[in-house]
Amino acid sequence: WIELGESFFESITSSPIPVDTRALKALKRSPLALDLYALCCYESYRAEKNDKARFIPWRALMTQLGAEYQGERAAHDFAVKCRKALRKVQQVMPSLRLGNESGGIIILSSSTTAIPQQTSSE
Repeated sequence: WIELGESFFESITSSPIPVDTRALKALKRSPLALDLYALCCYESYRAEKNDKARFIPWRALMTQLGAEYQGERAAHDFAVKCRKALRKVQQVMPSLRLGNESGGIIILSSSTTAIPQQTSSE
């Protein structure tokens, strides 16, 4: 059992980040792709909302996702796996726009959320 406070409930329901459950099903065999999909949904929302690209260094991403790569080539090896997983993510999230940046990934502000947000007139 877990009890969530009212302020937490209000914050997650006032600004939800939409994910497409079909994408989750398509990526279910790749934990890294699932993690990257969730991250890309969130970061593309932020990039679009602020009209500013989002850069995430490989090392920060590696730490954030809990990857256990070690040694001098850790970030490089992780980046290789991430690029492969990101291609899978882009197949299920065609609205994701990635820039070409060494040292990490850049999510362009032209990206849109996985599911377009409804406006009050819809």
